[in-house]
Amino acid sequence: MGTIDHTRILDAAGIVREPFSLPGGASVLLTMAHQLVAPYGVLRKAQASSPPYRGWQSHHIVEHQDLVRLGLVSRFPPYEELLCVLIPERAHIGRINSQLRRHAPMGASMGAHALLGAYAAAYDLVGDYCGAPPGLVRKELMAIVRATFRLAGAL
Repeated sequence: MGTIDHTRILDAAGIVREPFSLPGGASVLLTMAHQLVAPYGVLRKAQASSPPYRGWQSHHIVEHQDLVRLGLVSRFPPYEELLCVLIPERAHIGRINSQLRRHAPMGASMGAHALLGAYAAAYDLVGDYCGAPPGLVRKELMAIVRATFRLAGAL
């Protein structure tokens, strides 16, 4: 089966994307919802070298600790290579992380279906931060979560 990388996940999720060059020369992917996605390490470097995105953060669309929680981490690349989205800091810390911790507390035993509910609650609050049509950001993020779990055999 091999490692489940970001390309396989995006393909399985049906995410239409195209290469996008950020100021500073970094290359990431731009989705139909205008989200910037790439592996964590790539987005961190891109964000640091792109003045318009200073203060934004790389968010693992499916958190590493949830892959561990489900016993799936060995199916995926290392932390630095997991699929992320570049989002405003307030959306990351103030919305996503707080909702994920509320609905899926660290250390709690949960299955993939329960985690889907936690991600849905978190991504409901992100909003269309990048000018996408209403609901498209959430739709893409949830498609990625479902594809990740499905490819790993958790759904």
